[in-house]
Amino acid sequence: MIDATTILAERGPFGPGKAIRPNKVYAGKDMVGLDALCCGVLGVKPQEVPHIKLAHESGLGKMDLEGRVTRKTAAISHQENSNAISGRTV
Repeated sequence: MIDATTILAERGPFGPGKAIRPNKVYAGKDMVGLDALCCGVLGVKPQEVPHIKLAHESGLGKMDLEGRVTRKTAAISHQENSNAISGRTV
C-alpha cells in the first residue's frame, strides 16, 4: 500500500522540498508495479529509477503497466480544505 495523499516532489526523501497533494492511496500485490504506477505522479519514467529497474530485472515484480488491470476502489471527497482519498489497485 502506498499513501500518496501528500508527497515530497523534490529533494526527497527528507527535503526540504516542494510537497504536492495527489490525494491518492494505491494498493496492490506487485510492489514494483505500484512504484512504477507512482512514477506517473512525479512525471518520472519507471525505467529511469534504479531500484525499480533492478527489482524488475531481478524478477521481483513488473514495472510495465501496459495491459494491467487498475480500478478505482474508493473515492471520498470532503470540503476543499480537507483530505480527499481515492485509490487504485494494480
